[in-house]
Amino acid sequence: MNWDAIGAIGETAGALAVILTLVYLASQVRYAKNATLDQNRLTRSAAIREIIIATASNDALRVGQMKNWGLEAYYESLASDLGIDPIEASRNEWANAAYFWMYWGQ
Repeated sequence: MNWDAIGAIGETAGALAVILTLVYLASQVRYAKNATLDQNRLTRSAAIREIIIATASNDALRVGQMKNWGLEAYYESLASDLGIDPIEASRNEWANAAYFWMYWGQ
């Protein structure tokens, strides 16, 4: 075997190593991108859950939202169906929303 053949084999092995490295790096970039997207989605979901929990636990905030969003009639109707007052109906609905986001919203 002469030196030209050994050099050709070395170049071929080097080219194959470069191709394998590029394939590996492409898969790692894809994995990192997917992990970042998942983390972003979980962070947004946790923030929404925190807002819902804060609203569920604060009667004054819920009453303000009922007035601002024009939901008094909705909660009065819900309260009459459930046999409770509108504040309790809003608390019940927001607690259900917190449960939803805790277990299914992600």
